[in-house]
Amino acid sequence: MAIRAVIFDIGGVLLKPKPSHNPDNKWENSLGLPKGELKRIIDKSGWNRSATLGQISAHEVWQRVGERLGLSNEQIHVIESDFRPDEEINTELVNLLQSLRPRYTVATISNAWSDTREALTRKYGLDKIVDAMLFSYEVGLAKPDSRIYQIALSRLRVYPEETIFVDDKNANADTARLIGMHGIWYKTNEQTIAEIQKWLEQ
Repeated sequence: MAIRAVIFDIGGVLLKPKPSHNPDNKWENSLGLPKGELKRIIDKSGWNRSATLGQISAHEVWQRVGERLGLSNEQIHVIESDFRPDEEINTELVNLLQSLRPRYTVATISNAWSDTREALTRKYGLDKIVDAMLFSYEVGLAKPDSRIYQIALSRLRVYPEETIFVDDKNANADTARLIGMHGIWYKTNEQTIAEIQKWLEQ
């Protein structure tokens, strides 16, 4: 069955974090916290998952972090601002993505907190580059739950076998494979582009 759609993860694939952006160290040093403590607090409390599923907003996460750490309202505002993603376009992959249209439908699936769609549209014009974007916080489901993939397939009106899915987490690519998609575990641009071309040529 010929490929009709190519779906990309966003963070770590189409967008790469800037090496200089590391707010964890700044705040952990400032507050005298052990290395990794901020991430541990957000994960262990369940706030990360709740935000990813759209049950609480990104702002609510940082309000709760601030309350846990005894931060002032001003500090909460600053820490929330500091932790907004600072990324750069993976130009090589975005160029590939654009070259696939309009012959193939191109979309994204991303686990993300609230307001991500607005930020990606405003900063990168990603809505103009792809045909559809699906975010976990909007549908209440997150990768690697197979249901979010099924929603994407339904919206794009394609079968799993007609679809390539690219993600930098192998667990997410593996779920795609389990439901019949051609899952690619992103490691490098060169490797990913070669695997995409292989499936497109079959």
